[in-house]
Amino acid sequence: MTLDGNPFPEGIIRFIPEAPTVGPAASAGIIEGKFELPIHSGPVVGSHRVEISEVPEPVPDPDDTVAVAKYLEAQKKKPRKDRGQSHHGFSKNDLSATVSGSGPNEFHFELTSKAK
Repeated sequence: MTLDGNPFPEGIIRFIPEAPTVGPAASAGIIEGKFELPIHSGPVVGSHRVEISEVPEPVPDPDDTVAVAKYLEAQKKKPRKDRGQSHHGFSKNDLSATVSGSGPNEFHFELTSKAK
């Protein structure tokens, strides 16, 4: 999975069954463009809406004054509307995927940020 041609940094991918597919949604963490869902907890066979969102930047421990100072300095460099938001503010929920019962199920999503 890529974002603007680079590995998607860190986030969450969700597979939500769409009719006529019935079953629970499944999700996994994304790290450096890769995610893995084991068969026993992965998405059920059928059609799914796919949602991908970036994990927001963690707020530092208030007792770590050096980390807090770095965080605040980085926030000042962002446009006011993006302060406190994830790095790209990325979220996408209009993707789809079909999970096969005979596998392999490999999905490649090439994403573009809102800024482009």
